[in-house]
Parts: sequence; C-alpha cells; structure tokens
Amino acid sequence: MNYFSTIRNFLGSALAALLLCCNVQAAEHAGEYEVKAVYLYNFARFFEWPGSAFTDDDAELSVCIYGEDPFGSALNRIAGKLVRGRPLGVTHLRRGEALAGCQVVYVSDSEQLYVQQLLAEVRKQPLLTVSDIPNFARNGGVIGLKQVGNKVRFEINTAAASAATLEASSQLLKLATSVIDSTQ
Repeated sequence: MNYFSTIRNFLGSALAALLLCCNVQAAEHAGEYEVKAVYLYNFARFFEWPGSAFTDDDAELSVCIYGEDPFGSALNRIAGKLVRGRPLGVTHLRRGEALAGCQVVYVSDSEQLYVQQLLAEVRKQPLLTVSDIPNFARNGGVIGLKQVGNKVRFEINTAAASAATLEASSQLLKLATSVIDSTQ
C-alpha cells in the first residue's frame, strides 16, 4: 500500500466517523428517539445490501418500524433523504405483517417477547435489524442500541449481518462499542 492510499483510507475513516458522530451529537440535545432516528439514517448509509433486497433500481430504501412506534415525529426528519442514491422511506408494521420491501427493520420494545421468533424468521433475509431491546445484537440482531449515561451507543453483530448478506463499512465497525461475531 503506498503513502497516498494510506492517507486516503485514513481520511475516509475520519470523515465517516465525523459524519456519524457530528450528526448524533447534534441530535443529542433532542430526545432519545430523535437521536435514534439519526442513527437509523446513518446505519443505512454505512451498510451495503445485495441487489436482491430491492424491487428495482429506483426503489426506496425502507426503514420499517416493527411494533409500537416510539419515534413520534422524529422519523420525519430522515424520511425522503437520499441514501446510496435512493430516497429513504418509513413504514410502520404490526406484529405478523410481512417485512417485504423493508431494508432496515427497527424492532420496538413492544416486541420483546417475540423478538427471538422474529430474528429466527428473518435470519437469512437482507434486513438490517436494529433495536434497543437488551442484548439484541448478542441474541442475533444486527445492531443493538443502548443508552450509556446520556448517550446512545451501539454494538454490531457481524455474523448476523453476514447471514443477512449485508456488509458494514469498516468505519462503522470502528465506531461500535463492541463487535460481536455470533448468531447464537
């Protein structure tokens, strides 16, 4: 690797960290779920999906809220933004509704009793599963959110992401509080 490649990689990592951290820090003055909405947007930016995850080249990248919606109007700030050239859509689903058309699935606390069943059902589908249910990533979800003091942090389960045929950017992995390599 030459000098310029090393510098370019370092600057790319630094820029990614800056974009994620600054967006989240700016939102930290807002409510918890406003911060988590910004995280969902940034997670979508730092993951790659297989082409089969979308119905066509113009399809939106859909964030689906599975269960009760804790976000209120916070998701309105990210809806419509472009992510990887696709507009970001937001959909609300109740337990049992099909996740077809979703790329990011936020699993609400209301689904805590059913989360293992849901994760088993979607394990090999190209879905970025995210939740703040305790031990979500350790139990097979891709990203687990957790409150540490007054900040929102996250852990990533790379084995769950791999099973879902998703690829996380190395910059995002560096920002995680922990990287787990187990689907349990």
